[in-house]
Amino acid sequence: MAHSLFVFIDGLPYDVVEETGFLAHLCPYRYKVTPGFGYSVNIHAEMFCGRTPDEVGYLNEWAFDPENSPLRRLKLPRFMYNEQRRIRLPLLDRGMHVVLRRLSPVLAAQNVPFEYQHMFRRTRRSVYRGFPYPPFFEEIGEIYLSLSETMPAEHGRRDEIAFREAMEAMGAAPHILVTFCDLDHFGHRYGVGTREYMERIGNLEGWITRLAEAFLRRHEDGRLFVFSDHGMANVRHGVQVPLEPVLGEAGLRTYAYFLDSTMLRLWVLRDDELLSKAVALLDSLDCGTIVSEQDRREFGVTKRTFGDLIFVLHEGHVFSPSFLGNVLPKAMHGHHPREPGQQTVFLTNHEPAVEVRRTLDYYCVFKGSCL
Repeated sequence: MAHSLFVFIDGLPYDVVEETGFLAHLCPYRYKVTPGFGYSVNIHAEMFCGRTPDEVGYLNEWAFDPENSPLRRLKLPRFMYNEQRRIRLPLLDRGMHVVLRRLSPVLAAQNVPFEYQHMFRRTRRSVYRGFPYPPFFEEIGEIYLSLSETMPAEHGRRDEIAFREAMEAMGAAPHILVTFCDLDHFGHRYGVGTREYMERIGNLEGWITRLAEAFLRRHEDGRLFVFSDHGMANVRHGVQVPLEPVLGEAGLRTYAYFLDSTMLRLWVLRDDELLSKAVALLDSLDCGTIVSEQDRREFGVTKRTFGDLIFVLHEGHVFSPSFLGNVLPKAMHGHHPREPGQQTVFLTNHEPAVEVRRTLDYYCVFKGSCL
């Protein structure tokens, strides 16, 4: 049985790896990888479980599900926004969202308008805890996990702690999985290519080098895998789409929509003519594109529960405000998977038996290397 060291880095773009020669001395086999659709909550299901959004049953962290919404019996008044969706009383709005989240984290996303709370349900799932489809590391067994995602974020040293735990556990199991999650945060907060971001890249390369050298000293023929879920692109523009001025007020008798940071999902509930108006409006915008039916099939997002329309912003654009927040990030992901800045990396010291082109391919490579 080959021993394996799996190292996951959240949000590592392919271009950064190419420009810096990241870990080139350890991983001669290097692949540009197209991520799955949506955000990490779905891409992790692809990487670790081999399941597309269609198969796991959700796209992103919030679903249109008025029958099962925690606030389905509560219709809050429309008093905080004007017809252009601009917040009239931002401090009061922010404070009320904070209070609602503290009452229960399942009740309110960071910025979902109050009058729409009764239409949505949180769907977030972690592959590391009680996921309905077994991830590869549960199927192979005999693996040591050092997971920065499961550590408290407040202390700001999750990645370093994960590295030190894995170093101390070296040799405790034939396989080790280490996850580093903070590069994604550095990208959102500082932007790709900034001093702070590149310092974190350097830290990661140092930690992974020490891990890999210790691992390969013990297991000369060991398999090393360093991989990521998506890239990251710097943000230049905040976008507002005039849905309600054109389509009228959203609601359970007309239509519903959810503004993720880079994705607009729209459900038309009764009127096909309204769907045509929405298509015309979104097609007229040069900041994004409606995901084609062919792409929905290819990336496994065909379920209509994900939206009758899915509109994805081009790189450099984010919705501001979105239903997830008001603050414009310095960099973002979750654009169309084929956009250049979304491409990510798969690095290894052994040529894999399966060609790695998409994050969906990781699962087969990982299981094949261990079983």
